[in-house]
Amino acid sequence: MRARVLCGAFVALAANLAAQAPVTAPAAAPATAPSAPAGPNRAEFRVGGFMLSGERSYDYIGPKPAPATGSTRGIDVLLRASGIGVSVRSMSGTYGDGKLKIVSADARLLLFPPVFTIFGGYGKRALCGVSCRTNTIIMGGVSSTVSIGGSGLRTFISGAMLIAPELKSVAGTTTGASAAGSGIEAEAAILYRFPGAPLFVSLGYRTETFNIKATTSAPQAPEEVRGLRFGGGIQFGGR
Repeated sequence: MRARVLCGAFVALAANLAAQAPVTAPAAAPATAPSAPAGPNRAEFRVGGFMLSGERSYDYIGPKPAPATGSTRGIDVLLRASGIGVSVRSMSGTYGDGKLKIVSADARLLLFPPVFTIFGGYGKRALCGVSCRTNTIIMGGVSSTVSIGGSGLRTFISGAMLIAPELKSVAGTTTGASAAGSGIEAEAAILYRFPGAPLFVSLGYRTETFNIKATTSAPQAPEEVRGLRFGGGIQFGGR
């Protein structure tokens, strides 16, 4: 009888301990970290047209005649990766009721990222009035393109030094001859890329000063072209 009572007490105690034991939850599967979104494509291809509406001062050093108003139209092509790229630009403008025409074209090699770029280039520049004067241009400068968050807006600023080495005439004639000169160009702009479409527009201001040194047959010819710059085109990649 005593054995049965002790056995029953042990069974009751075991049942009570089992009821109070904590229930172990099944091990949860490890959480999967969300995949990071793909970063923006740093390679960029952009081609567009632009128009500069402004004025040209022929003698901005010393006495200043009334500036001649006019406009310049051109195209820009840009192809770049994160650390290197090339750009090509061609433009043509008329000022002073079409009496004066300025034509230029250049190609530039871009080094380092867009936020701080050093560039060098080579081009041609022609000033045509009664006759045409053509200069070979060697240039070098810096530029910076900065994205404003995810708004699609970017700021652009650029400055360059222009050098025109003196070219001698061909076989004693005036063909191909040009005087030495130098100048500066500067530009600031805001670009906007439309969401979901490879299109962009730009608005900025551009100024260029250029000074051809005096020769035995022509006086010194300083000039300045400046004005608002409107543009737009297509863009793939980039920020």
